[in-house]
Amino acid sequence: GLGDVYKRQRSSRPKANGPIQPAPELVARPHDGYSYPRHEYARHEDRMLKRYFIDEVTETRASRRQAFSLFSQVNGWADWCSVVRHARLFGGEWREGAALLFVADLPRLPPAPVVVRIQEYRENESIAWGLELPMASITHRFTFIDDGEGGCRVHQEEWSEGLMTLLTLPAGRLIHRFDQRFAREFAAMF
Repeated sequence: GLGDVYKRQRSSRPKANGPIQPAPELVARPHDGYSYPRHEYARHEDRMLKRYFIDEVTETRASRRQAFSLFSQVNGWADWCSVVRHARLFGGEWREGAALLFVADLPRLPPAPVVVRIQEYRENESIAWGLELPMASITHRFTFIDDGEGGCRVHQEEWSEGLMTLLTLPAGRLIHRFDQRFAREFAAMF
């Protein structure tokens, strides 16, 4: 149904730098608050501390092309998403290396401007952005997957690696809440 959230089984997680493959073993589960136990989100993978804030798939009633088109209209995010006060893609077009600014606006918190770099852009397939620092990074990736029935599943992943993982420990629940609200409100547009 609209806005159903799916979680991939943890054992089949793709490597952060590898291509995303649609997971055949999507399992429906009701949302039960914060998704991942502490022992699963802070661990060593590939010799680097890694923490997933979200790794979920949201169903939409839109085609992949329609879902991607709405998502890629950054200037309109604040019109449909209550946790984005403002968003702007510098240079006006999606391309690797471009800067994206958005102002996160979670309830009971002051607005927080976030500036990230586009790391991946494949039209009608995927968009990823993040920050790359020496010995630390954070990445947020959206992959658009045909569901075979005319709809689209949006696989959303956000993770940190290296020292960034330690720096983001206090903000983990806030990031997760933001990501889930963004996904729910995006799916409700269709």
